[in-house]
Amino acid sequence: MRHMLFPGVTVCSANPYREDRVKEAIDVYARSHSSDANETDRETLFVFMLIDLFNRNESDELVHLGFQKSDMLLECSYNGISCSSNFIHSLSLVFGNCFTFNWKDSSHKLYSLAELGSTLMPYKGLSMAFYVPSHLNYPLNDSEDGLILFLHDNNAIPFFAKNTERLRPGLAHTIAYRKSQTIFLPKPYTNCTTIATGVYSRIHALKARQDLAVNETLMAVWCSRCVPQCVHTHFSIDVSALSAPNVKQKEYWSKRLLRNDLNISLPNDFAVNHNKYVDSNYLRVTVTCGSAYVTVHKQAAKITLIHAFSAVGGQTGL
Repeated sequence: MRHMLFPGVTVCSANPYREDRVKEAIDVYARSHSSDANETDRETLFVFMLIDLFNRNESDELVHLGFQKSDMLLECSYNGISCSSNFIHSLSLVFGNCFTFNWKDSSHKLYSLAELGSTLMPYKGLSMAFYVPSHLNYPLNDSEDGLILFLHDNNAIPFFAKNTERLRPGLAHTIAYRKSQTIFLPKPYTNCTTIATGVYSRIHALKARQDLAVNETLMAVWCSRCVPQCVHTHFSIDVSALSAPNVKQKEYWSKRLLRNDLNISLPNDFAVNHNKYVDSNYLRVTVTCGSAYVTVHKQAAKITLIHAFSAVGGQTGL
């Protein structure tokens, strides 16, 4: 099983929007609609602005309002192989800008468990370090500081994954996964299919597939006869965490951030209070395989068609 593919890993900011860019956009929106963007109704204007952008399909503007990968990611390695550029961007209606490693796409390499770099790693798998720029978070009642991580199959829509993890800064998280599959029998036993539904087979862009899947109206129009797939993949996970960064990590990343060679937005007083900021905003997560075997649950017919006809023949004397 060494050649089993590593799963897709999608990371989003737990707070989707940058305050500096949202405030500027609200002012522009208010002027264009002859509204006064005072503090009492900015929240209402923000909601109306987002709805308007979605309705007009202004995806570029929505991307601009959110956090980019370069705003957060310090480093990425997969089994000692640098992977900072191996992410596919997607835009979620709920989570804003998200970035997926090892998603099935013609322009990106898919990594298996067998691929190893030259650097020794304490844990095999995907290791990512982030600086979560919490000072830029737009204040929302239902959003916190940190990251959201989805673990899913390589060709699956990430935002349907059930095992979503919310990751807090100031910790080094380790996520060990085990893969399992449930395989159902196709017709006439169940209503599932082993063939990709027409609308999905024609849609290859991740964003288009997401928008279709999360929108009940679009599903009703374009996929009214869609049936579930016969193969369901699930990742069970165990999560542990330790305090981070340690002394060595804090020293290293403070120097890098002070040199400002990472293009990460920092608070104005970072040079004076860098120890405090690195302590409260550094986040590391390692996703590692807990078992190189796949547990398969396969549905089986208790009575086959041949057995059924034989039984009928026996009953009728044929």
